[in-house]
Amino acid sequence: MSVAGGPLGNMSIGARLAAGFVVVVALFVANLLMVGVSFSSLLKDIQLIKEETLPYVLAVDEMDTARSEVQQWLTDVSATHNRDGYKDADEAAKRFLADVEKYKQMYQKENDAESLKKMQDIETSFNTFYSHGKTMAEAYITQGLEAGNAAMEGFDKDSKAISDELGKFREQQIAEAHQIVSNTVSAAELTMKEMAGGGLIAALLASVFSALISRSIIRPVSAMKSTMVEIGKTGDFTRRIAVDSKDEIGQTARSFNDLIGNLQNTLHELHDGIDR
Repeated sequence: MSVAGGPLGNMSIGARLAAGFVVVVALFVANLLMVGVSFSSLLKDIQLIKEETLPYVLAVDEMDTARSEVQQWLTDVSATHNRDGYKDADEAAKRFLADVEKYKQMYQKENDAESLKKMQDIETSFNTFYSHGKTMAEAYITQGLEAGNAAMEGFDKDSKAISDELGKFREQQIAEAHQIVSNTVSAAELTMKEMAGGGLIAALLASVFSALISRSIIRPVSAMKSTMVEIGKTGDFTRRIAVDSKDEIGQTARSFNDLIGNLQNTLHELHDGIDR
């Protein structure tokens, strides 16, 4: 029988085992890298939700609260004629404009001209609303109830218009947040599938490569064993192990062939001595 290691026959057993280990590790590392890239994208989406989406959705609510407070404080000034309420109204207005500035900076950074224009329009409407409110309050204080009531109708309309615009803007922000969350969930599901699929492929390839290595070792060993058993049973010292590989098994087979050859020569010499 033949001792042939196949394509791996010229590699030592140690080299084959080392190569198998390297291939298995490389396959799993490649899978981990692929999953790592997916997780990196997933983390960016989560970071976006944490740092931009949710805070800016909340900022719209804060803006509407500030608008309501401005309206309330200026209405209080109008009713009580106490100008101390202007300070509180001014603080609320500053909070509103600070949130507007956050949005403007974000849209400028993103080069979103359309959303930037909408926010600038809201800012202009609020400044007009705030100015009308202070004018209304002074009309109540300096000109009386009739003049104040005339100004209040426009002030209330301005407030409602801003509230409506903020409501639309809030819906837009929530829709964008839902889209990002949906994309993040999809990315997470894809990552899980990649992990499972990549792990399965890596395991299958590792199994195939391990089987090839095992076969390259077991088959020649089995062939060598069969030849040895046959020689032991028959005493036919003319039999040899056919050797095609250069690994340790091939070297062992060659050494065995040399041993059998030496035994055969010794037996011939003994027979020749007896015959003489």
